[in-house]
Amino acid sequence: MLNILSEIGLDAKESKIFFILLKRGYLPVRAIATETGITRTHVYTIAENLLKRGFLKESEVRGVKRYEALAYDELVAHVARRKSDLGLLETRLQQASGLFRGLAAKGVPRTQVRFYEGIEGIKSLYEEVRADIEKIKGKKELLTFWPTESLERAYPGFFEKQVYFDMPALVKRDIMYESPVTEKYVAMYRTKPTTHSYKIWPRAMGEFPTDVEIWGNKVSFTDVRDTPSGIVVENQGSYAISVVTSE
Repeated sequence: MLNILSEIGLDAKESKIFFILLKRGYLPVRAIATETGITRTHVYTIAENLLKRGFLKESEVRGVKRYEALAYDELVAHVARRKSDLGLLETRLQQASGLFRGLAAKGVPRTQVRFYEGIEGIKSLYEEVRADIEKIKGKKELLTFWPTESLERAYPGFFEKQVYFDMPALVKRDIMYESPVTEKYVAMYRTKPTTHSYKIWPRAMGEFPTDVEIWGNKVSFTDVRDTPSGIVVENQGSYAISVVTSE
């Protein structure tokens, strides 16, 4: 019985109240609460909800409201009406599919997440960053959190292969781990046309294990311990939130 009530949309407490009313007939809130063990306030809220949804009937005797469950035939008719209404709703939704799809296309894009791994994954990531930045019209910015020593270990020859950015229109901001590799990197950047500013993460605080790149509406996180691997998250708020964090 309770399983059937659950299948037509009643939760556990709603089913309990419906079952008692089906068994006992018209009852006031006080009696329903006593029979079910549910508090009177909660019984009233549930009963009113079931009444609005068409599962209960009501009457009033000497100023006291009483509730009654639908009889079997009434319940079958009620379920049949709901099925018919859902069929009509399905038809209307199908007719309005173009409108719904059109509105969805104009909404905010959903967050997208992609994974990559290995040296080839890092190469592909940097190629993607460069390509995206080149497409940006107006202000071009790149923010990075660089564990320079770990990155050099994970990708030997990182700097010698010039896997860094030297684009004239680019404003690049780095937070970098204090190390000889970082000094080398900064010296190399001084010869490049990119506008470069940076902050040093003190060695005493330990090197962060993740290389983070933030550009446009994307942010990447690369774990550079052992075999590098990471994710790219594409979200409209990625860059704005990360810039605030870096400040």
